[in-house]
Amino acid sequence: MAPVKRTSDFGRSAVDYVSKSELKEALATVIPQGKSNQDWMLPVPNDPTCEKQTEEGELQRLLNLKSFMLLDAEKDEKFDKLTQEAKEVFGVPTSLISLIDLGRQLFLSKAGSDAATETDATETTRADSFCGYTIQKKEGMLVVPDAKEDDRFKDGELVNSGPKIRFYAGAALVSPEGEKLGAFCLNGTEPRPEGLNEEEKKKLKEYAAKTMEIMVERRKRLRDRLSAESVSTEILRHSAVATSLGDILYMEGDLYTAMRLYQESIQTIMSVDRSTAEKKTNGKVSPTPTFTPVPQERRQTMLELLQQISQKDKTLPKSELKTKKELLEQVVALFPTKDENVPDNGVVDGVSGLFHLRPTMRNASTRVLPGLVFSDVFKIDMQDCLDRHEKEMKATPLQQLDFTVPMDECSKATLFNMGQIQYHWQNQEAAMQFFHLAASVSHKMSPLAFDPVDISCINNMAQIHLQCGQPEDSLKMLREALDRGSKTLAAIYRLSEIERNDTDEEKDTAEDEQKKPQAKQGKRPAADASASVVSWELMDAYRTHRLRRKLARTLVNIAHVLFHQNHLEEAMASLRDAVPLIDQRTMTGRTLAAIHYNMSVILHRQGDHAQALTYLDKFLVAAEKLNGHDHLQTGDALHEKAIILYEMGKFHDAMGPIKEAIRLRKKHVGEVASCVAESVELQGKLLLSQQKYDEALQCMSKTLGCCGGNGEMTLEAAQTLLDMGRAYHTKGDKSSALATYGQVWDWAKKFFGPNHAFVARIGGIISGIQQSERGSPTNGRPAKRLKQEGGKSKRMSAAF
Repeated sequence: MAPVKRTSDFGRSAVDYVSKSELKEALATVIPQGKSNQDWMLPVPNDPTCEKQTEEGELQRLLNLKSFMLLDAEKDEKFDKLTQEAKEVFGVPTSLISLIDLGRQLFLSKAGSDAATETDATETTRADSFCGYTIQKKEGMLVVPDAKEDDRFKDGELVNSGPKIRFYAGAALVSPEGEKLGAFCLNGTEPRPEGLNEEEKKKLKEYAAKTMEIMVERRKRLRDRLSAESVSTEILRHSAVATSLGDILYMEGDLYTAMRLYQESIQTIMSVDRSTAEKKTNGKVSPTPTFTPVPQERRQTMLELLQQISQKDKTLPKSELKTKKELLEQVVALFPTKDENVPDNGVVDGVSGLFHLRPTMRNASTRVLPGLVFSDVFKIDMQDCLDRHEKEMKATPLQQLDFTVPMDECSKATLFNMGQIQYHWQNQEAAMQFFHLAASVSHKMSPLAFDPVDISCINNMAQIHLQCGQPEDSLKMLREALDRGSKTLAAIYRLSEIERNDTDEEKDTAEDEQKKPQAKQGKRPAADASASVVSWELMDAYRTHRLRRKLARTLVNIAHVLFHQNHLEEAMASLRDAVPLIDQRTMTGRTLAAIHYNMSVILHRQGDHAQALTYLDKFLVAAEKLNGHDHLQTGDALHEKAIILYEMGKFHDAMGPIKEAIRLRKKHVGEVASCVAESVELQGKLLLSQQKYDEALQCMSKTLGCCGGNGEMTLEAAQTLLDMGRAYHTKGDKSSALATYGQVWDWAKKFFGPNHAFVARIGGIISGIQQSERGSPTNGRPAKRLKQEGGKSKRMSAAF
């Protein structure tokens, strides 16, 4: 399993792993974390009073812990009141509530003298914790009268430094599901030989039970609010209005205002006041946070703005209708202050699902992130907010509206959209968190029921996993989603078949009744069987088009992973499987365009240049219609086309596409971006093939400025210098050729060592030029290097 960026330096956390399968794999490895020598598997001897630690048991415990959404959550004064009270009741210096994570101990609350010292930490390693041992006790209670006399703790960091704990007593926090999640504990810096009596142990367990009651109530409250349960229609409608306005601003490119609107939507459902949320964002939590609803005037203003922007308010004369720009400015004005450090949009919009080809110019400035396969934002069905005359019109059924969810599912759609913005801001880690949270809310539905938000979250998380170098995790998530979606699709078709049979039986009965009088009159009943079949096919297409589209995109995503694993035949098969799921009557051409582009890339990799060009041209035609002419994706496709033509030896035909690719890439990502350097380098090779040496050298010099602009020699810069040396040599400028090859030779000796095959190869080139120029080698050094090691280096063959 690929390494994951950890939430904490003290140890691994369950929140670092998105899916159950990832967490299960993490448990299979017990690795050093922070200052600890182990994480979750504690060195507990064969103690009959302790539970046996197993991977399955720990997995269930951690999943239960995650369900409370308390890891790294904001402080809650309800917990603080309990620890402060317990400290005074038991007469101890410190009282704490801890949660035991995968590899760390997290303090939910802390009261006492220790809180004022330099050890006022919010977490420790799990191996150093006392509470980690408490949750292993069958009775859920651990008392340590003197830690200095206890072999488990006497050498620990918490005993010998920091808080210097000598006395400890803890009662496990047992969830309703029976899992021990942490402990309510007491500790002190002096031994307590008598420990706790039975009455005190009972009292400590009561504090642990009270803590769990608060945790359970908090979990229920969060789940209810996020799933829009127990939320009034008025609050739910404003949340949907805020999300809908956010969608509009998102499409207009104002991601900051869109994010603010999405935040207001979630805060409305969670009944959190905006001013309170802003204080928390700035790190200053109000001691007595208020939970006031959004003012009625603001709700009405936002609803009216949404109606006008959506052109639903058609009762006003055109003279009184404001322009869309004016209306959008009013929406932006709802948030008077703006953060000056708003990130730029760092994502390629356009056709989603294109294979991301890593740039060869790694030393050039990084380009924007590729668009996610599910790059659309989810919209909310706002039919309840329409005017009466709009309501009376025939509305499109919700199941036929792609990327649209009902109003009572607003929260999960909003969380998904917030993840989209974080990804656009190139904050992949935050995007993963939002997608994971949206999926968690979606999981309250039946495991078989198709949930468009859920499958979209899984696909986007899988794509980010792939970008972070975790293809195995990505593939596992996608195949699980595909399997669940396929079962749902089969269930829909089975239901449709049952309905069709029932309808046919009713129809046969009705026809039998009609045949009797018709037979007497000598008439033959009309046949409309073919029309009936077509009608049912159309009905099935509309019923399933949302699911089929998302399954097709899932297959495209699977193909992407397989392509990066170099399983080209499997990747091509996955793309072919996606094509039948696309219905031209109910879908746009974006998914099919992505499939054509990706097929072209695979065919190119397999060496089938003619077929690769055929599919690439199909993509270019589609991209022109979908994106317009001057789009970055068109530039990327034209660069790919030029490469194919170059490899086919059609240098003249390749020149037009590469020039247009350079123009488009410069326009969108700047002069020194890696993709521009790639295109300029290819243009130089094309010019060199056409014996236009001066122009070729100019292109190569520009490429060198991109890939070696920091003054350091790199593999990419060495490749460009080799091309320049070849251009000088072919041109007849042997002096410049020798100087250029000499730079590469000097660098290669330092980088690979003097006896490497590539060094000998460059030395042989230099020696050959010297011989042709003077009739004999001048110093023989390159020639000697050539004799020392023959053959080509596999590494350099791949690089150059």
